[in-house]
Amino acid sequence: MLQVGVFYGGPSDEHDVSRASAKALVRNLPGDRYALHAIGVTKTGRFMLLPREALEYARTEAGTDVAIDDLLPIAGTPVELLPNRADGALNVVRAGDPGTVLARVDVAFPVLHGAFGEDGVIQGLFEAYGVRYVGCGVGASAVGMDKVAMKRAFLAEGIPVTPHIVLTAERWAATRDVLPLLNGLEWPLFVKPAAGGSSIGVTRVSDAGELKSAVNEAFALDNTVIVEQGVEDAREIDCGVLISPDGDLWASLPAEIDVDNGLLDFRQKYQAVDSRLTVPADLPDKVADRIRALALEAFTAIGAFGLARVDFLWNEQADELYVCEINTMPGFTTRSSFARAWNASGVPLPKVLTWLIDQALVRPARNGVRAAMEAAAQAAVEAK
Repeated sequence: MLQVGVFYGGPSDEHDVSRASAKALVRNLPGDRYALHAIGVTKTGRFMLLPREALEYARTEAGTDVAIDDLLPIAGTPVELLPNRADGALNVVRAGDPGTVLARVDVAFPVLHGAFGEDGVIQGLFEAYGVRYVGCGVGASAVGMDKVAMKRAFLAEGIPVTPHIVLTAERWAATRDVLPLLNGLEWPLFVKPAAGGSSIGVTRVSDAGELKSAVNEAFALDNTVIVEQGVEDAREIDCGVLISPDGDLWASLPAEIDVDNGLLDFRQKYQAVDSRLTVPADLPDKVADRIRALALEAFTAIGAFGLARVDFLWNEQADELYVCEINTMPGFTTRSSFARAWNASGVPLPKVLTWLIDQALVRPARNGVRAAMEAAAQAAVEAK
């Protein structure tokens, strides 16, 4: 039976969102096909192997009305990760005792959101170890997480994005008058950390008096901030992307989110009981088709693999459509638009997860690169 390691938690501000996504994963991964291991990452970066009985309880435990309260615990045995040089698997060993192998992982499923998990860092670890893993590679993950690099990639491919400016910490510190920096942007504006997700640190501002505090709040989370022009009366639309078992790119039916006060914040996403997601979105066919086509273009523009969710803003009156961002590891919580959009498209979550793991298996791990490096190192030793 294939051994799948679910990695979750992490030191980012999206720690609890990741734990909620992991809870959904372990409930929906087919138990007759995969042997699961849950490896939680604490906020200080330690790996913890969840006890088998706790994992089994989580798979059958009743869910909660509030998605962010339905979390997979991070507990158990402190562990370390070591590559299995014989077959490209990952050995999960007791911390400080590399001879005690507690679990083996054939495929890693990193449902880590935000920094250190969705930005290419843990993907780089898996690449270095030659371990197969679900989702985007190092480059696509890094570009998808950085809103500045992401928008530049979209613009290079002719994908429409909202007008925006980029502020570095140095530029902001040297600024006395904010307004000249805005470069003709129209109010309202949205201020965001360049690398972040789950709407954490995002502020809608209506005038110059609100801008300074919003930018400072974003800089508390990142050293680069992006200021975007708002889209008047925008409707927020999401579209999922998957690679099918045949290797084709598929786009889901679009989903629409009913947003309060022009900003989909963390509270609406994860803390509210009522869901404001409409799947499929009530859109003209030509608009839905444009959204699905652009979702595939955005996926390709950053070199994504496996899955992504692409977020859009649509001004119905002006018929203006913009790609807002791409998420290379979207949430899998009970309120997730990604899972619900694919379910409405005829691909329920257990099948989505199975497709993703199958894709991870057909993407070769970089064992050849690692073997070449090891051979060169061994030759250097023998030369001495």
